[in-house]
Amino acid sequence: MRLQRGLRLYRGDYLVGIDHEWAWLERQRLRNLYLDGLYHLTLAHAAASNWPLVLEWGRRLNREEPLREDVHRLLMRAHAFAGNRALAIAQYQLCQTVLRADLAVEPMPETQELYRSLVAAEASPAPAAPPLPSPLASARRRIARVRRALASSQQQLDRALESLAVQQSSTIDS
Repeated sequence: MRLQRGLRLYRGDYLVGIDHEWAWLERQRLRNLYLDGLYHLTLAHAAASNWPLVLEWGRRLNREEPLREDVHRLLMRAHAFAGNRALAIAQYQLCQTVLRADLAVEPMPETQELYRSLVAAEASPAPAAPPLPSPLASARRRIARVRRALASSQQQLDRALESLAVQQSSTIDS
């Protein structure tokens, strides 16, 4: 799978030692592409019920973005469908710990419901879990993320233009 090969090539942030704005923008763009790729690959493996690969790629994404509950839920489902309800419950507890420590919030209702269904399941290795996120919901999240990045880029461009205008006016005054 090409996406999988491409993701394996990613070696971390681009030009870490360079603090120029252009390098920061490119670093963010490449990081966002990497994170989106991880998410889509994880979803593709989940849709194919390939739970070992969901766990592999989902864990990578979870290490990069530990506050993403959608990823925690994917990992919970993957553990449960792979027959390890205890690890699914441990994944919820990790999610809960991270959210409390970093944001002082509890997991979302859908995450709590998945947890309750895991705890309630007695002998069944695969709990009845809510369906995977729809492509429309995934697209809306991506669009919102792109809008935030564009707004941030627009602010940076405005500041750069203001700086250039100030420099140009000081050059003309000299």
